[in-house]
Amino acid sequence: MQPINLFDLEPDEHYWAKRKCAPDADLQIVHISTVFGSGPDFLTTAVFSSDQHSP
Repeated sequence: MQPINLFDLEPDEHYWAKRKCAPDADLQIVHISTVFGSGPDFLTTAVFSSDQHSP
């Protein structure tokens, strides 16, 4: 699986992701959230089935 450029992410879409701080962790499904704004600087990932948002 190839990494995607952050500027190619689409708001309100789902992607496979892995935490940077845990590169050996399993992939998880995340939602690109616009809770803080719709511009690339404000997009966050929301863990599927959770209320956790990460920059």
